[in-house]
Amino acid sequence: MKPTFLIIGVMKSSTTSAIGYFNQHPNIYISWKELHFFNKNYSKGIDWYEKHFTDKSMAIGEKTPMYCFSRVALKRIKKHYPNIKLILFLRDPVTRAFSQFNHMKQGTIKNGKKSPYFININHSIKDRIEIDKKKKRFRIPKTILQRGFYMDQINFILTLFPRQNLKIIIHEHYIKDYFKINNELFTFIGVKPLTNIKYIHDHKRSYANTITPSETNYLKKIYKVHNKQLFKFLGFKIKEWIN
Repeated sequence: MKPTFLIIGVMKSSTTSAIGYFNQHPNIYISWKELHFFNKNYSKGIDWYEKHFTDKSMAIGEKTPMYCFSRVALKRIKKHYPNIKLILFLRDPVTRAFSQFNHMKQGTIKNGKKSPYFININHSIKDRIEIDKKKKRFRIPKTILQRGFYMDQINFILTLFPRQNLKIIIHEHYIKDYFKINNELFTFIGVKPLTNIKYIHDHKRSYANTITPSETNYLKKIYKVHNKQLFKFLGFKIKEWIN
């Protein structure tokens, strides 16, 4: 079966919760597993990929949040499915960056240097971001900073796909108004809205560290200009990101 939609990102922005909501719909099939086909497993072939979709539902898809950040992956998606619907979740880049940083640090402690996400566990997030600033090749697993440059990613997506094929969801709005926004998503991918949707707690990990006011201000200054570009594109400001 060929997928009809993809959740392409971003990391740490309710994409796992979205799978739980989508699987409540009788006419949607979405894989629980992140297949990473277009960014990591492309050599296995399109037949391998499509064998993961065995359901004959009206809407069929998967989510791999790395896709939105990989231009190679996006070009491959365009090649195979030029009319596919794309869903992009966005989260305050400050909290998203800190969440990814903690996730990577936790993975490093657990897996050591064998993990592709290995980072120096003695670094602060400021240390990590300063490293990212110097990268010439930043579309790699360890990158934190540039993943929050959302308009860079959106602009590239729109060079490949028409605007009507891209649905942007704000994480902070999604967790507050899950019923309305999920039904908007259902309509977007071509299935009927539901009259009842069971609430799912947002998928969160527990981390030992919390972001400090100094770290917050540091990241806010970096992302301010990028957020301003996004707000202009969307036509509204996201007050949760500003406050």
